[in-house]
Amino acid sequence: MKSGFITDDKQSEKVFQTFYFPSKHFQEINPNFSPSNIKELKFIFDKDESGVIVIDNIGFMKSL
Repeated sequence: MKSGFITDDKQSEKVFQTFYFPSKHFQEINPNFSPSNIKELKFIFDKDESGVIVIDNIGFMKSL
């Protein structure tokens, strides 16, 4: 933000990262896990009250 000198806002920049969670790792922990049974995903960030998390482009893909 260019208005930082006026409003004393702290400046920050989004730094996007890519994460992959292969379903085989979940199946190693729980052999009953089946990706086809997923109906809902919840992301719970409750360890700290400050900060911002930006999530974009969530998807599923077949293993190669």
